[in-house]
Amino acid sequence: MNTEHWATMDVRVLLRETRLPVPAVEALAWHLRPGALQRLIPAWSGVRVTAERGSIAQGGEVELSVPVGPFRRRWVARHEDFVSGSGFVDRQVCGPFRHWRHVHRVVPVLGGCQWEDQIEYALPRGAGCLASLIEANLERTLAFRHRRLRDDVVRHATASRSLRIAVSGSSGLIGTQLVPFLTSGGHQVLRLVRGPADPGSIAWTPGRSIDAVSLAGCDAVIHLAGLSVAQRWSPATKIAIRDSRVLATRQLCEALAAQVRRPEVLICASACGFYGDTGERAVKEGSPGGDGFLAAVCREWAEACEPARQAGIR
Repeated sequence: MNTEHWATMDVRVLLRETRLPVPAVEALAWHLRPGALQRLIPAWSGVRVTAERGSIAQGGEVELSVPVGPFRRRWVARHEDFVSGSGFVDRQVCGPFRHWRHVHRVVPVLGGCQWEDQIEYALPRGAGCLASLIEANLERTLAFRHRRLRDDVVRHATASRSLRIAVSGSSGLIGTQLVPFLTSGGHQVLRLVRGPADPGSIAWTPGRSIDAVSLAGCDAVIHLAGLSVAQRWSPATKIAIRDSRVLATRQLCEALAAQVRRPEVLICASACGFYGDTGERAVKEGSPGGDGFLAAVCREWAEACEPARQAGIR
Protein backbone atom coordinates (compact mmCIF):
# COMPACT_ATOMS: atom_id res chain seq x y z
CA MET A 1 0.00 0.00 0.00
CA ASN A 2 1.23 3.46 -0.80
CA THR A 3 2.11 5.09 2.55
CA GLU A 4 2.55 8.63 1.21
CA HIS A 5 0.26 10.95 3.12
CA TRP A 6 -2.69 11.98 0.97
CA ALA A 7 -2.50 15.58 2.15
CA THR A 8 0.71 16.05 0.13
CA MET A 9 -1.01 14.94 -3.07
CA ASP A 10 -3.23 16.74 -5.55
CA VAL A 11 -6.48 15.43 -4.03
CA ARG A 12 -9.66 15.99 -6.02
CA VAL A 13 -13.17 15.85 -4.53
CA LEU A 14 -16.45 14.83 -6.14
CA LEU A 15 -19.80 15.23 -4.41
CA ARG A 16 -23.27 14.08 -5.43
CA GLU A 17 -26.53 14.30 -3.46
CA THR A 18 -29.94 12.75 -4.11
CA ARG A 19 -33.25 13.00 -2.30
CA LEU A 20 -34.89 9.64 -1.62
CA PRO A 21 -38.55 9.18 -0.63
CA VAL A 22 -37.68 6.54 1.98
CA PRO A 23 -36.48 6.76 5.59
CA ALA A 24 -32.74 7.13 6.14
CA VAL A 25 -32.59 3.78 7.92
CA GLU A 26 -33.98 2.01 4.84
CA ALA A 27 -31.60 3.76 2.42
CA LEU A 28 -28.64 2.60 4.52
CA ALA A 29 -30.10 -0.89 5.00
CA TRP A 30 -30.31 -1.27 1.20
CA HIS A 31 -26.54 -0.75 0.96
CA LEU A 32 -25.89 -3.38 3.63
CA ARG A 33 -27.79 -6.18 1.88
CA PRO A 34 -26.29 -8.73 -0.52
CA GLY A 35 -26.34 -7.57 -4.14
CA ALA A 36 -26.31 -3.82 -3.50
CA LEU A 37 -22.76 -3.37 -4.78
CA GLN A 38 -23.53 -5.32 -7.97
CA ARG A 39 -26.54 -3.06 -8.57
CA LEU A 40 -24.37 0.05 -8.26
CA ILE A 41 -21.74 -1.02 -10.81
CA PRO A 42 -22.64 0.09 -14.36
CA ALA A 43 -22.32 -2.65 -16.95
CA TRP A 44 -20.44 -0.29 -19.28
CA SER A 45 -17.68 0.23 -16.67
CA GLY A 46 -16.26 -3.27 -17.12
CA VAL A 47 -15.74 -3.51 -13.33
CA ARG A 48 -16.28 -6.95 -11.80
CA VAL A 49 -16.70 -7.98 -8.17
CA THR A 50 -14.27 -10.84 -7.53
CA ALA A 51 -14.60 -11.23 -3.75
CA GLU A 52 -16.45 -9.83 -0.75
CA ARG A 53 -15.06 -10.51 2.72
CA GLY A 54 -17.10 -9.60 5.75
CA SER A 55 -19.75 -6.90 5.82
CA ILE A 56 -19.89 -3.14 5.68
CA ALA A 57 -20.95 -2.92 9.32
CA GLN A 58 -18.09 -5.19 10.43
CA GLY A 59 -15.27 -3.53 8.50
CA GLY A 60 -15.11 -6.03 5.65
CA GLU A 61 -13.41 -5.69 2.29
CA VAL A 62 -14.45 -5.87 -1.34
CA GLU A 63 -12.14 -6.90 -4.16
CA LEU A 64 -12.74 -5.67 -7.70
CA SER A 65 -11.21 -6.30 -11.10
CA VAL A 66 -11.07 -3.01 -13.01
CA PRO A 67 -10.04 -2.32 -16.61
CA VAL A 68 -6.98 -0.10 -16.98
CA GLY A 69 -6.41 0.39 -20.70
CA PRO A 70 -5.98 -3.06 -22.30
CA PHE A 71 -5.20 -4.64 -18.91
CA ARG A 72 -7.06 -5.36 -15.68
CA ARG A 73 -6.02 -4.39 -12.18
CA ARG A 74 -6.96 -5.62 -8.72
CA TRP A 75 -8.67 -3.04 -6.52
CA VAL A 76 -9.30 -3.73 -2.82
CA ALA A 77 -11.38 -1.36 -0.69
CA ARG A 78 -11.98 -1.64 3.05
CA HIS A 79 -15.21 -0.58 4.75
CA GLU A 80 -14.54 1.74 7.70
CA ASP A 81 -16.25 4.13 10.11
CA PHE A 82 -19.69 2.53 9.91
CA VAL A 83 -22.25 4.46 11.95
CA SER A 84 -25.75 3.01 12.20
CA GLY A 85 -28.28 5.33 10.62
CA SER A 86 -25.55 7.63 9.32
CA GLY A 87 -23.23 5.98 6.78
CA PHE A 88 -19.82 4.45 6.19
CA VAL A 89 -16.52 4.98 4.37
CA ASP A 90 -14.70 2.92 1.72
CA ARG A 91 -10.92 3.36 1.65
CA GLN A 92 -8.61 1.96 -1.02
CA VAL A 93 -6.19 -0.62 0.36
CA CYS A 94 -4.60 -1.24 -3.02
CA GLY A 95 -5.65 -0.21 -6.48
CA PRO A 96 -5.24 2.20 -9.35
CA PHE A 97 -5.37 5.48 -7.39
CA ARG A 98 -2.69 7.01 -5.15
CA HIS A 99 -5.47 7.87 -2.73
CA TRP A 100 -9.16 6.93 -2.62
CA ARG A 101 -11.66 7.62 0.14
CA HIS A 102 -15.38 7.29 -0.58
CA VAL A 103 -17.75 8.64 2.07
CA HIS A 104 -21.34 7.36 1.96
CA ARG A 105 -23.63 9.50 4.11
CA VAL A 106 -27.38 9.58 4.68
CA VAL A 107 -29.21 12.54 6.25
CA PRO A 108 -32.88 12.44 7.33
CA VAL A 109 -35.03 15.14 5.72
CA LEU A 110 -38.73 15.84 5.60
CA GLY A 111 -40.44 13.13 3.57
CA GLY A 112 -37.43 10.84 3.34
CA CYS A 113 -33.68 11.32 3.34
CA GLN A 114 -30.75 12.69 1.38
CA TRP A 115 -28.07 10.30 0.18
CA GLU A 116 -24.61 11.80 -0.27
CA ASP A 117 -21.53 10.38 -1.96
CA GLN A 118 -18.22 12.18 -1.51
CA ILE A 119 -15.12 10.83 -3.23
CA GLU A 120 -11.63 12.09 -2.44
CA TYR A 121 -9.05 10.75 -4.88
CA ALA A 122 -5.54 11.36 -6.15
CA LEU A 123 -4.57 10.27 -9.64
CA PRO A 124 -1.78 7.76 -10.25
CA ARG A 125 1.60 9.26 -11.00
CA GLY A 126 1.90 10.26 -14.63
CA ALA A 127 -1.87 10.24 -15.21
CA GLY A 128 -2.34 14.02 -15.14
CA CYS A 129 -3.11 14.12 -18.84
CA LEU A 130 -6.07 11.82 -18.18
CA ALA A 131 -7.51 13.90 -15.34
CA SER A 132 -10.51 15.25 -17.25
CA LEU A 133 -11.34 11.82 -18.69
CA ILE A 134 -11.14 10.12 -15.28
CA GLU A 135 -13.22 12.82 -13.62
CA ALA A 136 -15.89 12.60 -16.34
CA ASN A 137 -16.05 8.84 -15.92
CA LEU A 138 -16.39 9.13 -12.15
CA GLU A 139 -19.13 11.75 -12.53
CA ARG A 140 -20.96 9.48 -14.95
CA THR A 141 -20.61 6.55 -12.56
CA LEU A 142 -21.95 8.56 -9.62
CA ALA A 143 -24.91 9.73 -11.71
CA PHE A 144 -25.67 6.10 -12.59
CA ARG A 145 -25.36 4.99 -8.96
CA HIS A 146 -27.80 7.63 -7.75
CA ARG A 147 -30.36 6.85 -10.45
CA ARG A 148 -30.09 3.16 -9.71
CA LEU A 149 -30.32 3.70 -5.95
CA ARG A 150 -33.41 5.87 -6.26
CA ASP A 151 -35.14 3.55 -8.73
CA ASP A 152 -34.47 0.44 -6.63
CA VAL A 153 -35.48 1.79 -3.22
CA VAL A 154 -38.68 3.26 -4.71
CA ARG A 155 -39.56 -0.11 -6.27
CA HIS A 156 -38.83 -2.01 -3.07
CA ALA A 157 -40.85 0.43 -0.98
CA THR A 158 -44.01 -0.97 -2.60
CA ALA A 159 -43.34 -4.50 -1.31
CA SER A 160 -45.50 -5.49 1.64
CA ARG A 161 -43.26 -8.34 2.82
CA SER A 162 -40.06 -10.24 2.18
CA LEU A 163 -40.48 -13.11 -0.27
CA ARG A 164 -38.79 -16.45 -0.85
CA ILE A 165 -38.10 -16.62 -4.61
CA ALA A 166 -36.58 -19.39 -6.72
CA VAL A 167 -34.74 -18.24 -9.87
CA SER A 168 -33.46 -20.33 -12.76
CA GLY A 169 -31.00 -18.88 -15.26
CA SER A 170 -29.51 -16.68 -12.53
CA SER A 171 -26.14 -16.45 -14.33
CA GLY A 172 -27.65 -15.16 -17.58
CA LEU A 173 -28.05 -11.65 -18.95
CA ILE A 174 -31.22 -10.93 -16.98
CA GLY A 175 -30.51 -13.13 -13.97
CA THR A 176 -27.21 -11.45 -13.09
CA GLN A 177 -29.09 -8.18 -12.49
CA LEU A 178 -32.37 -9.63 -11.23
CA VAL A 179 -30.88 -11.62 -8.34
CA PRO A 180 -28.96 -8.64 -6.83
CA PHE A 181 -32.08 -6.50 -7.31
CA LEU A 182 -34.13 -8.96 -5.27
CA THR A 183 -31.58 -9.61 -2.52
CA SER A 184 -30.83 -5.90 -2.04
CA GLY A 185 -34.57 -5.47 -1.53
CA GLY A 186 -34.52 -7.92 1.37
CA HIS A 187 -35.90 -10.97 -0.46
CA GLN A 188 -34.48 -14.49 -0.13
CA VAL A 189 -33.36 -15.93 -3.47
CA LEU A 190 -32.83 -19.63 -4.17
CA ARG A 191 -30.87 -20.22 -7.38
CA LEU A 192 -31.60 -23.30 -9.46
CA VAL A 193 -28.13 -24.58 -10.38
CA ARG A 194 -26.73 -27.49 -12.31
CA GLY A 195 -24.63 -29.90 -10.27
CA PRO A 196 -24.15 -29.85 -6.48
CA ALA A 197 -26.11 -27.13 -4.72
CA ASP A 198 -24.59 -24.82 -2.14
CA PRO A 199 -26.69 -23.43 0.73
CA GLY A 200 -29.20 -21.06 -0.80
CA SER A 201 -29.46 -22.93 -4.10
CA ILE A 202 -31.47 -25.80 -5.55
CA ALA A 203 -29.91 -28.61 -7.57
CA TRP A 204 -31.48 -29.53 -10.89
CA THR A 205 -30.67 -31.05 -14.24
CA PRO A 206 -33.05 -29.25 -16.64
CA GLY A 207 -35.55 -31.65 -18.12
CA ARG A 208 -34.33 -34.60 -16.04
CA SER A 209 -34.24 -34.09 -12.28
CA ILE A 210 -34.93 -31.40 -9.69
CA ASP A 211 -34.70 -31.14 -5.91
CA ALA A 212 -38.43 -30.61 -5.45
CA VAL A 213 -38.13 -30.66 -1.65
CA SER A 214 -36.08 -27.46 -1.70
CA LEU A 215 -38.80 -25.71 -3.73
CA ALA A 216 -41.17 -26.02 -0.78
CA GLY A 217 -42.26 -22.73 0.70
CA CYS A 218 -41.38 -20.54 -2.28
CA ASP A 219 -43.66 -17.54 -2.73
CA ALA A 220 -42.66 -17.06 -6.37
CA VAL A 221 -40.60 -18.72 -9.09
CA ILE A 222 -38.86 -16.85 -11.90
CA HIS A 223 -37.83 -19.18 -14.72
CA LEU A 224 -35.22 -17.69 -17.09
CA ALA A 225 -33.12 -20.72 -18.04
CA GLY A 226 -32.62 -21.74 -21.65
CA LEU A 227 -29.78 -22.53 -24.03
CA SER A 228 -28.49 -19.46 -25.89
CA VAL A 229 -29.87 -19.01 -29.42
CA ALA A 230 -26.81 -16.94 -30.38
CA GLN A 231 -25.05 -19.81 -32.12
CA ARG A 232 -25.17 -21.70 -35.38
CA TRP A 233 -28.43 -23.63 -35.66
CA SER A 234 -27.47 -27.15 -36.63
CA PRO A 235 -30.26 -29.75 -36.39
CA ALA A 236 -28.83 -30.95 -33.06
CA THR A 237 -28.56 -27.39 -31.71
CA LYS A 238 -32.17 -26.62 -32.61
CA ILE A 239 -33.28 -29.68 -30.66
CA ALA A 240 -31.18 -28.61 -27.68
CA ILE A 241 -32.58 -25.04 -27.81
CA ARG A 242 -36.13 -26.35 -27.86
CA ASP A 243 -35.62 -28.99 -25.16
CA SER A 244 -33.81 -26.59 -22.82
CA ARG A 245 -36.96 -24.48 -22.75
CA VAL A 246 -39.87 -26.82 -23.26
CA LEU A 247 -38.75 -29.90 -21.33
CA ALA A 248 -37.14 -27.93 -18.52
CA THR A 249 -40.22 -25.71 -18.12
CA ARG A 250 -42.62 -28.65 -18.05
CA GLN A 251 -40.43 -30.44 -15.49
CA LEU A 252 -40.29 -27.36 -13.26
CA CYS A 253 -44.03 -26.71 -13.52
CA GLU A 254 -44.90 -30.31 -12.69
CA ALA A 255 -42.66 -30.07 -9.60
CA LEU A 256 -44.39 -26.84 -8.55
CA ALA A 257 -47.85 -28.31 -9.12
CA ALA A 258 -46.97 -31.24 -6.84
CA GLN A 259 -46.10 -28.96 -3.89
CA VAL A 260 -48.41 -28.95 -0.90
CA ARG A 261 -47.86 -25.20 -0.55
CA ARG A 262 -47.51 -23.90 -4.08
CA PRO A 263 -45.98 -20.56 -5.05
CA GLU A 264 -48.41 -17.75 -5.69
CA VAL A 265 -46.91 -16.84 -9.05
CA LEU A 266 -44.65 -18.22 -11.78
CA ILE A 267 -42.89 -15.84 -14.15
CA CYS A 268 -41.56 -17.63 -17.22
CA ALA A 269 -39.36 -15.96 -19.81
CA SER A 270 -40.42 -15.85 -23.44
CA ALA A 271 -38.99 -14.10 -26.50
CA CYS A 272 -39.91 -11.71 -29.28
CA GLY A 273 -39.21 -14.65 -31.59
CA PHE A 274 -42.84 -15.58 -30.83
CA TYR A 275 -43.89 -13.10 -33.54
CA GLY A 276 -41.64 -14.60 -36.20
CA ASP A 277 -40.02 -12.48 -38.90
CA THR A 278 -42.30 -9.44 -39.07
CA GLY A 279 -40.22 -7.45 -41.52
CA GLU A 280 -41.31 -3.80 -41.32
CA ARG A 281 -44.65 -4.66 -39.69
CA ALA A 282 -45.05 -3.32 -36.16
CA VAL A 283 -46.36 -5.72 -33.51
CA LYS A 284 -47.89 -5.29 -30.08
CA GLU A 285 -47.73 -7.72 -27.18
CA GLY A 286 -51.19 -9.00 -28.04
CA SER A 287 -50.33 -9.62 -31.70
CA PRO A 288 -50.69 -13.21 -32.92
CA GLY A 289 -47.70 -15.53 -33.12
CA GLY A 290 -45.76 -15.93 -36.32
CA ASP A 291 -44.09 -18.75 -38.19
CA GLY A 292 -40.67 -20.30 -38.03
CA PHE A 293 -38.48 -22.16 -35.56
CA LEU A 294 -38.39 -19.58 -32.75
CA ALA A 295 -42.12 -18.88 -32.98
CA ALA A 296 -42.84 -22.59 -32.60
CA VAL A 297 -40.44 -22.89 -29.66
CA CYS A 298 -42.07 -19.93 -27.90
CA ARG A 299 -45.54 -21.44 -28.28
CA GLU A 300 -44.42 -24.80 -26.87
CA TRP A 301 -42.50 -22.98 -24.14
CA ALA A 302 -45.66 -21.18 -22.97
CA GLU A 303 -47.76 -24.35 -23.24
CA ALA A 304 -45.25 -26.16 -21.02
CA CYS A 305 -46.42 -23.93 -18.12
CA GLU A 306 -49.85 -25.58 -18.21
CA PRO A 307 -49.25 -27.94 -15.22
CA ALA A 308 -48.61 -24.91 -13.01
CA ARG A 309 -51.60 -23.03 -14.41
CA GLN A 310 -53.89 -26.02 -13.86
CA ALA A 311 -52.68 -26.23 -10.26
CA GLY A 312 -53.84 -22.64 -9.62
CA ILE A 313 -50.45 -20.91 -9.81
CA ARG A 314 -50.81 -17.48 -11.40
